[in-house]
Amino acid sequence: MSTILGMIPSILMMTAPILITAIGGMISEKSGVTNIALEGLMGFGGCAAAASHTLMEAAGMPHGASICLALFIGSCIGGIFSIIHAVAAIDLSADQTISGTGITLLADGVTIFASQILFHGVQAWYAGRSFWNLPNSNHRFGCCLPCLVRAFQAPTWNAP
Repeated sequence: MSTILGMIPSILMMTAPILITAIGGMISEKSGVTNIALEGLMGFGGCAAAASHTLMEAAGMPHGASICLALFIGSCIGGIFSIIHAVAAIDLSADQTISGTGITLLADGVTIFASQILFHGVQAWYAGRSFWNLPNSNHRFGCCLPCLVRAFQAPTWNAP
């Protein structure tokens, strides 16, 4: 029972951004806009805030100031992509569902790519080797199909 009670603060902390985004979705639905891009906008803003906070901390900026500025930067980046979505849907008469899905898919790819560049990270390791440098690979990124098939058939994944 104490384990469950100890998890409640973490659960509330992890669900707060999703609940706030859901409230934004309800407000936009009430106004007649189907905003499928909410998850993507949240991803862009979160990635921008995390990256800017990390870079400002590394540059020696005080902790409190870097958090406030990072939240502002994340909000601005999310707002910029929201404006792009609004211009596409209103001025260019694009389908809101297609535009929102495109922004969400773009956010998934761009945030992972930017995080790997900024933080010099490799996400998955296969048997002690980088996932992108598997044996018998013709390319640096492991683009050959047999390597990918072997990677996904591996019984265990090891964290770096």
